[in-house]
Amino acid sequence: MSYGRANRLEALLPSHPFCLSCSCLLAALRMHALGTGSLCSSASLLSDSWRLQSQHPALRWSWPHLCVGRRTLIQAFRCDPGPFSLLQENDAKRSRAMRKADQEKQQMALKKVEAEHLREEIARLMTVKTRLQGRLAAHKPFCEYLQEFQDISEMIGRFETLRATQASLIRREQIAREAVEEERSCLQQYLEESSNRILQQNNMVAELQDQLEQTQESNWICIQNTAASKTLELGQIKLAALNLFQMVAKHRKLPMNVPQEDTDAQLDAVSSHSVSINDVSFSKLTPWESFNY
Repeated sequence: MSYGRANRLEALLPSHPFCLSCSCLLAALRMHALGTGSLCSSASLLSDSWRLQSQHPALRWSWPHLCVGRRTLIQAFRCDPGPFSLLQENDAKRSRAMRKADQEKQQMALKKVEAEHLREEIARLMTVKTRLQGRLAAHKPFCEYLQEFQDISEMIGRFETLRATQASLIRREQIAREAVEEERSCLQQYLEESSNRILQQNNMVAELQDQLEQTQESNWICIQNTAASKTLELGQIKLAALNLFQMVAKHRKLPMNVPQEDTDAQLDAVSSHSVSINDVSFSKLTPWESFNY
């Protein structure tokens, strides 16, 4: 095996005084041979080992010893070049894997682009499908209509009948529209006449209302004037009755126990003491008696 030689060298190195540096160098070469590290990392590992030896005096070795160890390792790898062929094989595998990964990435990108195009195409086809379904639904009655007729002449006759019916309906519609327009004009004229008539009646009602108010006002004034004149006449009558009662009471020496507001009692007292002129005989009376009567 390619690792047998290196393992034997690693087992022999601890018995030599430069075992630490050789062990580090062997580990670096094995890492590079297995593809787990680069030459830069191996050099870094050796530099760390030498720096550690310089820091600790107990670990310092002479340069000839290190050179002997280096030559020993080189001769060992020259006798068994297996690790280098394994390194080349790993590099080839890694290159093939990287190329394959790049190809897969490109294929994935192409598939994504193709999938996007397919989605757009599906959306466009769905739109076309919806439009065609709408047209199909719109033309479906024609298909059903054609299924009802087996003969072309029969279908043409049906078409002529429907066209004649349409023309008749158009004429009837035109006549009905003209009648509606005429009725609408009559209605408009009637509404205008009704509006004018209502306006005239409102004016007449307003005039009659004014006349009624004037008549009521004049009647009220007349009533007030009549009541005032009657009141004045009544007052004059009461005053005359009171004067007459006072004259009779003074002449007849009657008691003045009749109230001044009781005109009826005053007139009764006057009438009870009055004498008819036919019952008086002026020839038998003295001038003084005639004056008293």
